Amino acid sequence: MSRLVHVVSGRVAATGGFAFVLDSGTHDEQIVYTFAAMTDGRIEIAPDEGGQRVRTNDGGWRPVDPL
Repeated sequence: MSRLVHVVSGRVAATGGFAFVLDSGTHDEQIVYTFAAMTDGRIEIAPDEGGQRVRTNDGGWRPVDPL
């Protein structure tokens, strides 16, 4: 997953934006919601059969294409 995070954060930085990673499994739900409220977008990454899946603001889960 670290390669995916690196690629996404690099693309965000190239636009002059700011990205951060927050592991929802290690933080209280209120902290996750507080940080989510301060952002324009959110990308969630979760394990899937043989790989990973990603969900963005549109709400739909999609498989992650290997890089």
